[in-house]
Amino acid sequence: MSLSPTEVVSKLLSNPTDRSTAESLVSPTATYVSLNYSNPDLQKLMPYTGTHTAEGPSAILYTFTKVNEQWATESFEIQTLFGDGGENVAVFGKFTYRSRIVGRKCTIHGGYFGDE
Repeated sequence: MSLSPTEVVSKLLSNPTDRSTAESLVSPTATYVSLNYSNPDLQKLMPYTGTHTAEGPSAILYTFTKVNEQWATESFEIQTLFGDGGENVAVFGKFTYRSRIVGRKCTIHGGYFGDE
C-alpha cells in the first residue's frame, strides 16, 4: 500500500536525517528547495539553502544534517498539514531553533508547499 503525499511529508518530517526513511520516501531524481531558490548572500551563511536539482534524498539529508549542526531544535510543532488530493502538500507550524554558534533563539511561523 502506498502512502498519500501528506503521509509522505509527515513521515519525512518526523525524522528528516534518517537515511533509510528519506531513501524510501523520496525519488532519487527529486528536486529540493531549502528556504529559497537562489540567494548567494544567504548561501555564504547557510550553504545548504537554495535549489538542489535532481539530488533526491541526499539533498534532504544534507540540508537537515547541516541545519542540525548550526541549530538546536527546541520545538517543531506541525499545526496543520493537508493536501489538495493530488501531489501538493502544505505544512504550517511553529518551529523554534537555538543557534549553536551564538546561542540566540529564533521562532519561525511558516509553512512548506510542495509536490512530488
